[in-house]
Amino acid sequence: MAGSPRVPSYRHHKPTGQAVVTLGGQDFYLGKHGSDASHQLYRRLLSNHLAGRPLRPDQGDGTTVAAVVAAYTEHASRYYRKGGQETSEVASIRAALRYVVEVAGTAPAASFDVLTLREVREAMVSGGHVRTAVNQNVSRVVRAFRWAVTEKLYPGALLAELDALPGLRRGRTAAAESLPVESVDDAIVAGTTPHLVPVVAAMVRLQRLTGMRPGEVVIVRPCDVDRSGDVWIYRPESHKTEHHGLARAVMIGPRGQDVLRPYLLRPDDEFCFRSDRAAAIPRKLRRYRRDTYSTAIARACRLAYPIPEKATERETAAHKRRHWWSPNQLRHSFATEARRLYGLEAAQVLLGHASADVTQVYAERDLAKGADVARLIG
Repeated sequence: MAGSPRVPSYRHHKPTGQAVVTLGGQDFYLGKHGSDASHQLYRRLLSNHLAGRPLRPDQGDGTTVAAVVAAYTEHASRYYRKGGQETSEVASIRAALRYVVEVAGTAPAASFDVLTLREVREAMVSGGHVRTAVNQNVSRVVRAFRWAVTEKLYPGALLAELDALPGLRRGRTAAAESLPVESVDDAIVAGTTPHLVPVVAAMVRLQRLTGMRPGEVVIVRPCDVDRSGDVWIYRPESHKTEHHGLARAVMIGPRGQDVLRPYLLRPDDEFCFRSDRAAAIPRKLRRYRRDTYSTAIARACRLAYPIPEKATERETAAHKRRHWWSPNQLRHSFATEARRLYGLEAAQVLLGHASADVTQVYAERDLAKGADVARLIG
């Protein structure tokens, strides 16, 4: 006697946390694994399948837009990591996808089309994001749904629609334009540093003298600094352009060396700049992060240059632009000085903007040129 036909099982799809069943060679996602709703949808689909009734995609896939967002966010938190920690990209992804959930979170994922994406973009504009940030965040949204196609959470046929949405153009959108990053006056920085703890004040001085990125100054370790020459070379273990195959060499001249030297007394593999308040964290991992570094500076700015009483909204905005600054402005100040005194090429070398395809001969020449400038201004 022939055995009874095998009943397709209710399964757990671990990457997304959803329940799934395979019927007629097609996977149908049922919603959160173990939920009552997922079991009800499983029984309804199974009944239709065994009865030979057709299964429509919108009938079988219980995946919502919010479920796609949750699954991709979990994936991103594992994928975008450096040194065992999430990169800033994860926070940017979460911020972008928050608008997707607000606009269409409860809708079926298969209904997320280019018109919905346009609604999400308008929500970002209404939320006060500048044009370039909106375009970047829309790209993150499309990236999330492209990933969802590979996980069978979203129909690939709709992806071409999302890709076809053009970016916002300057002068043709209600979105504001971003303000250029400006230099910060050294006198303003000097007025701020008394309100910083010594370790953060040292980070500020070192960044101003070398043009490091904020993310580079927070991860300096003694083992990353070559002190064999009169100009030290700091090669960060991790940096912004490493995924493009670019090396990064930060030149540290005599003044920068004086700032850094006391912090090089730590063990070779420990971070130079750290907060000892985080006692629960192992010493090798204890350090300032880019966000805590920025927060410390913002707090010092408020203390050093408080907003005048009874200031109007316009006066308040002008006061903040003139007196409150961020770590990226230190890098811009260094770049402005280097370019003014020694030219564009020297500034590019010192900032790590050299072309990816330069030959080793030119790379050695550029390092020598960068060292010459660092001796004078770093």
